[in-house]
Amino acid sequence: MIYNMTGNREDASDLAQDVFIKSFRSINRFRGNASFYTWIYRIAVNTSITFIKKSKKQRFLNYETINEELVSQEILESLTAKNKTEKGAILSELQEKLNAGLQKLSSKHRLVLILHDIEGMDHKSIGAITKTSIGTVRSRLHYAKRELQAYLKDYL
Repeated sequence: MIYNMTGNREDASDLAQDVFIKSFRSINRFRGNASFYTWIYRIAVNTSITFIKKSKKQRFLNYETINEELVSQEILESLTAKNKTEKGAILSELQEKLNAGLQKLSSKHRLVLILHDIEGMDHKSIGAITKTSIGTVRSRLHYAKRELQAYLKDYL
């Protein structure tokens, strides 16, 4: 999740270390109201969002993590029919468009989209992590997908 939010392996590694240090230092504040996984995931989300706001660096989505829901079947069929050079160019172009599209989303919508479609979390878990209702998660996810699809209309 941290890598998908930052798009940089070095930043993600540094932030993951920060998350573990923060969680170790504040373990006495863990009340058990949520699962430990949700608690530490929330620390990771907050740390990532704070980093993004401070750095304002461009984030990248790795094409290896593209969820099939985000890519239409025609694109996948096209990629399998092309030679390696053409596939690389198409994937590179698609990755650039996805990155640009994700950058247009607010951090709240981008986070929900990443947690659901890339990390594979259910609405309830996302709601616990983002401290929002399931309805809000569904609304943000719907809005994020609609906006991303509109941006990628020429590719879908």
